[in-house]
Amino acid sequence: MHLLFMLLTSGYPGENQREVSGENQFTKGGFGTDFTNAELTLRLKGELRSLDTQLYLLIQGVHNGVCTGWILTGQPINVTTEWSEQRISAVTEESQWTCLGSRHDRSDFYGRTPLKTVLSDVNANILLVLYPLDIAPMGPLNGDPHLLRPKKDYPVWRSRLPEGYVMLDQVGIHFSE
Repeated sequence: MHLLFMLLTSGYPGENQREVSGENQFTKGGFGTDFTNAELTLRLKGELRSLDTQLYLLIQGVHNGVCTGWILTGQPINVTTEWSEQRISAVTEESQWTCLGSRHDRSDFYGRTPLKTVLSDVNANILLVLYPLDIAPMGPLNGDPHLLRPKKDYPVWRSRLPEGYVMLDQVGIHFSE
């Protein structure tokens, strides 16, 4: 997955995040973290050679010490060359989502919490991500591909990854009542 945009939904941004994004109006405004059936409106444009990937919403929440990420794969976001408004809804139907689970070496923090639990308290962040990525090793691997990390432990074919840009102008969130 490739992270394009992120909004912290609670807590305090670190120094690096404040330097990159400025003040977080969402947390400063005291908005809630119950995204159950929330409707998000995105105004965006871009030029994207997406290959076999799509732009999606990712939500993350930490519950009982486990951070869980769910990607709304049932509602891809269309990137056009002209400004367009896209709407997605954070529905509770699990068939619309894909749970990220955990990498083998991060199961102490990442894992799977029920979607309804995470939607009711998205207390980490929401992100726009390109998913899935075709991570193809450049040459033979020296070890288990599920244990090695792309670009860190082995080079990858960048030509199999999406290219381009996405510009995000506005994000509106309408919370369910």
